[in-house]
Amino acid sequence: GTPRPTLALVDAATGAVDPTFVPAIPNGPVRALALSPDGQRLYIGGAFDSVATPDGPVPRPAHLAALDATTGTLVADWSPPPDRGGAYTGQTGRPTEGVVAVVNALAASSDGSRVYAGGTFVDIGGRSGLVALSATDGGLVPWQPEMDRPVNSIFESRADGRTFYVATGGFGGEVQSFDPAGKPEPVWNRHFDGDATAVVASAATVYVGGHYDYVCDDCGRTGGPGDDFRRHMAAFDAATGVLDPWAPVANTKTGPYCAALGRSH
Repeated sequence: GTPRPTLALVDAATGAVDPTFVPAIPNGPVRALALSPDGQRLYIGGAFDSVATPDGPVPRPAHLAALDATTGTLVADWSPPPDRGGAYTGQTGRPTEGVVAVVNALAASSDGSRVYAGGTFVDIGGRSGLVALSATDGGLVPWQPEMDRPVNSIFESRADGRTFYVATGGFGGEVQSFDPAGKPEPVWNRHFDGDATAVVASAATVYVGGHYDYVCDDCGRTGGPGDDFRRHMAAFDAATGVLDPWAPVANTKTGPYCAALGRSH
């Protein structure tokens, strides 16, 4: 009953719209949200390239923006490098020119210094699929993860508040573990015969949902030696990536698109 194009704040207990949160309005869908550890900033990402403010539209060519989490006012000085065009597309995640990219996932680091953004982009500040940005001004931070495929989901470890995991698409999906205090390459990664669309983690276990049927070493031979049947959901050791026996079966064609984990785990 209250106009709130693309973005709203609602009371957690009642669902009532908060009238004091009147956000800058993106000119396209919002696909991802992340809240700063102090609760002061709301980072948004999606399929937009500008946001409407009382003073007029403000370009946001990286499909990213930061808002005051209480009022919704645009944080004007948080401005990531622009998306220079092209996107990962199709079932195989092929880099394609002339296609507008989308930000699918955001995560704010628990130390308050960085924001990780993942999506279908092939060049935001020279980074492809995944970029680490300053939580203060949106600029590139010195450590950048290596990625060559579209990213669908990001989750920071509860064990050390530093390691983070990503779920990706591409020619067969992957789950990857990154340590921003280490090398830019993944600490470990595991392959699927379809997209990985959701990732969450406890201190000990990483859970992944997606469109896959197998965790595989050679994803061109599903069901062959080295492949493990997992219908759309799987779990891995957070430190090593070793496959866990946990093996529920989802009865849908595509599997889950998102996941959450209780605070007690």
